[in-house]
Amino acid sequence: MQSSNPQIIYAVVVRGSNVVLSEYSIAKGNYIAFAKTIISKVNQSNAKKSFNYEQYEFHILVEDGFSFLIMAERGLKMRIAFACLEDMKQKFFQMFQPQQRDQAISYGLNSQFSIEQKNKIEYYNSPQADKLRMVSDNIQQTKEVMMENLDKLLERGEKIDILVEKTNVMVNISTSMKENATTLRRQMWWRNIKMTIILVLVGLLAIYIIMVIACGGFAMHRCFGSSD
Repeated sequence: MQSSNPQIIYAVVVRGSNVVLSEYSIAKGNYIAFAKTIISKVNQSNAKKSFNYEQYEFHILVEDGFSFLIMAERGLKMRIAFACLEDMKQKFFQMFQPQQRDQAISYGLNSQFSIEQKNKIEYYNSPQADKLRMVSDNIQQTKEVMMENLDKLLERGEKIDILVEKTNVMVNISTSMKENATTLRRQMWWRNIKMTIILVLVGLLAIYIIMVIACGGFAMHRCFGSSD
């Protein structure tokens, strides 16, 4: 029969598959034998797994070659189990530098970290832990939704800015085109005036040359000669 408030009984941190760095239990028992058997079945790359054995369940979180495992009574909610493991993992990596973690001998960190395991077990065995976790999850979800909405607003604002910038560019281009068209019309008008003047001058010159030839030279005596 499952307990109405399933308890976490045991917690352990193992490097690789067999170097026990720290453990804590609220009851006596040879739990480490079960723990090592389970850890040996889990890939040492990052993983999350759960196993059932008789009236117990084992939950394991593996990261960077370190396995964080808890044993609990059947019926412990998954979010409680992995929230506990996540807290233990974060505290462990916060407390110990890579060199300490990698070079510690078996049970070399037990005196420092077992008290943290004890505190986490007591906290997550509290009936209030699930309520607090649900509130925390709701707050986190609300934050994520707010951040997503903010990103959308910022993205929308950026698109509006780009649109305004493009509109300004189009207005500038349109104004420039109008100015260029006005300048071109003026140039064409002056060109037409010049061409007209040139044609008139050429016509007058042609008439003059014809008259010179027809009237016998520049004196034009044939056309405008005296009556003597």
